[in-house]
Amino acid sequence: IHDCTMHHIPTAKIEASILAVIQRVRWYVRHNEKEFTEHVREASDQNQKKTVKKWREKQKATKLPKPPKKKSIKELMELKKTGAEFNRRKQNGLQNTAGKSRTA
Repeated sequence: IHDCTMHHIPTAKIEASILAVIQRVRWYVRHNEKEFTEHVREASDQNQKKTVKKWREKQKATKLPKPPKKKSIKELMELKKTGAEFNRRKQNGLQNTAGKSRTA
């Protein structure tokens, strides 16, 4: 690859341009500290929101199915109660059926 000598920019000029930009920003910050601070906060908040949104989208895309919800003690007691009630009715039904078949 050949160097293009016609479009060569001396390092000193690049460094001077960068230094000039830094000095302008420093002047602005010194004279407008409140506005600069607010601008930085807004940019930070926006960046953070974008980051959180991307993270949530990634989590949704790779999310495993949730395990079944564990039942509370109250729900378990209710199930035990309804199960006992069901068994009692079932037993009564069987006894009533057995008694009817004997009399018929």
